[in-house]
Amino acid sequence: KFALLDPKANYDWYGGEDLVLAANEIKEVDYTLNVDKDTNEQIQFLISMGQIKSQDENGNDVIISTPISTIEIDDISVVKIQSNTKSDKETEETINEEESKTKESESEDIKTEESETEESDPQDNKNQGTSTDSQTQDENDQESTQLQTEEESKDQQESKDQQESEDQQESKDQQESEDQQESKDQQESEDQQESEDQQETKDQKETKDQQESKEYN
Repeated sequence: KFALLDPKANYDWYGGEDLVLAANEIKEVDYTLNVDKDTNEQIQFLISMGQIKSQDENGNDVIISTPISTIEIDDISVVKIQSNTKSDKETEETINEEESKTKESESEDIKTEESETEESDPQDNKNQGTSTDSQTQDENDQESTQLQTEEESKDQQESKDQQESEDQQESKDQQESEDQQESKDQQESEDQQESEDQQETKDQKETKDQQESKEYN
């Protein structure tokens, strides 16, 4: 048997269960304790494999004979849960049941889909083929339009580059013409200045000669 008792209060009984074991058979136990007394931190979980007593019809204790045996106990877990909740085993059963329902529902959906496919009109398959052809044609047209757009963009870029090259050449020619004109004007100005200087020198010489001639006479 197992029990939850309070050793500080003369082993006051909180809950537990008597188990009947059969030879060479595994017995799984799942027990939920509903506490209807004041909680106590001293409560202990105990397992007893000693003498087991019972009572007869007259209320007298009767010792139950138990054979000498080896009992293996493993995987003991005592977990505190909230009130109005299911035990771990009940929760697991609920989960398994929900998973089973989900699988059945998915299986029915697959069967329904296969049935609808088998019963579909051949005209639908034809329409589907036509739709695929149309989609392919649209994709080809789209690719052609894209190539055409790229070609136009390339031509525009080439035209733009050519125009820029012509503008640069024209600007260069204009600059050279202006430089030549400026050089020519400068040369003419220098020639004119030189001519004026020569004329002035000539006039001065003539004036000097005339002066000398006058003085001689």
